[in-house]
Amino acid sequence: MPQAILFDVDGTLVDTRSASWELFAETNRKFDLGVDTRDAFFRMFEGNFFESLARLCPDAGRADAAKQHFMELLRTRYHPALIPGMGDVVRMLAQHCTLAVLSTNGINAIRRILVEAGIATCFSHVFSGDVQPRKAESMRRFLSDHRYAAQRFCSPAYCEEPTSDNALEPTDCVLVTDTAGDVVEAAEVGIAAIGVVWGMHSERQLLDAGARKVALWPQELVAWLCPAGCDSSVYDATAGEGGCDVEPQPVEGVPTRADREMHAAADDGEAQ
Repeated sequence: MPQAILFDVDGTLVDTRSASWELFAETNRKFDLGVDTRDAFFRMFEGNFFESLARLCPDAGRADAAKQHFMELLRTRYHPALIPGMGDVVRMLAQHCTLAVLSTNGINAIRRILVEAGIATCFSHVFSGDVQPRKAESMRRFLSDHRYAAQRFCSPAYCEEPTSDNALEPTDCVLVTDTAGDVVEAAEVGIAAIGVVWGMHSERQLLDAGARKVALWPQELVAWLCPAGCDSSVYDATAGEGGCDVEPQPVEGVPTRADREMHAAADDGEAQ
């Protein structure tokens, strides 16, 4: 199981196929970018989106104005729905490893989306496009400091129990995304990527870009990323001021983390 899972937002956690294109179409018309169809907009994400935008606008000032116009629309008018099942997937995975967000979207839009979905504090850190346009650079920053690996367990407080003084290695992490461009940027850093088919790019596009697997359904992410078995209980995102002491509500017939630890200790005792 990876020690950290990095999630893209648009098209991965939320349904963006119509919502983002409808807003970008306004930017396209205002700046005459020539991106006149949704498929053409999706193709911009086959590489880094901001680099694709810059190629459309050789005039750096016009490109920056177009970027700011689109980011403002996302900040004020972007309200996509959470992909059904992804909230539970995030809560289950947060019990077992560090979760972080990597997005080309702005921090205000990301905050609104995650807070409204009730999963904001499941993520230890958010790396947004208005701070760092290149996701590869955000991945390098995440790997540069062991403190980014702090877990949050879907509670407001960070877990203060140190896990290691060493920064995470690329092989300790996995990126979950819907775009081929993200897969390419992850490979640049040495991080494996898992694609999802409900976003901008097809299964074939994601695999061709280098994705290890492509999920057809959200629950596949749990099966692949938590092979030892995540229990199906979820954290109450409004509780748990104590951070590391938060325990999920038990589900009948499903062993809790405490049960598994107790059984593991018993097995170790018998082995000795």
